[in-house]
Amino acid sequence: MADHMKNHDQGRSRLLRSLAVLGAVAVTSVAFVGGCSDDDQQAPSTGKEPSESATSPTPAERPITTKATVGKVIGKLGAQQKAKLKEDMSAVLDAFFENAYLGEFPRTEFDAAYASFTGGARADAERDTALLSNAEIADQIEQATGTKRRVALDVLAVKGKAQGVTARFTLDFDTTGELERSERVKGYLLLSNEGDDWQVFGYDVLRSVIS
Repeated sequence: MADHMKNHDQGRSRLLRSLAVLGAVAVTSVAFVGGCSDDDQQAPSTGKEPSESATSPTPAERPITTKATVGKVIGKLGAQQKAKLKEDMSAVLDAFFENAYLGEFPRTEFDAAYASFTGGARADAERDTALLSNAEIADQIEQATGTKRRVALDVLAVKGKAQGVTARFTLDFDTTGELERSERVKGYLLLSNEGDDWQVFGYDVLRSVIS
């Protein structure tokens, strides 16, 4: 069962399905019990960005891709496993972002956004389309373009293999058409490893207009 809270241009939905509560607690507890820090974590920024070469594309020309990092890990996860996990999670998040929020509009079909969701989570997500897709504004926009796509992965690993992930994400995008504005969708997806596939069994999402 999902609940909804809206305040002007903000909306939030929370879903923790009863059958997955134990898994969610195990994974989300990573943020509170120490774990191994990931090699991806960057040194503090000096505030200086690398200079652009004459042949470098301008920021407007660069495609915005999903930047995935591994955060806290309960258990052991090797470098190759971390790299594979980032690749897998980026694929899941990309499919969600692109089919739910980004691309050309108007459109009315958003089912592909939930391809990696379990049956129960998909049913709840489809009831939450105002938050988990652009269905509510789809007839007012012509294009939605991502300007920021980040995901940080907190991981539960068993015997060197990732079994559960809390994927904390931020997606910023700009819309054009009748409705021109910038929006932010952020929150987390809870995922479990089902053989060769990752499935989303829960989510917590906050959406807001940022300009």
